Amino acid sequence: MVTSNFQNQIWNGVGSTVTGFRNGLPFVGRMTGIRARAGTDLQMAISTEHESFLMSSQEFERTGGRILVEEDA
Repeated sequence: MVTSNFQNQIWNGVGSTVTGFRNGLPFVGRMTGIRARAGTDLQMAISTEHESFLMSSQEFERTGGRILVEEDA
């Protein structure tokens, strides 16, 4: 289950750099959009240099996803 603090970071993170794993491979990209899904999940739109994709906040957290704040970047 995604924690409320993590969901708040995701909800306010549009435009932020994000890192994580998708299909077992690491990625670095930019969160370009967010929307609420049924229940308590959020869906993130992420663009990398090579592709754009959608990822649920639950999958993002489960695979070790991070939202980089300016001092991290």
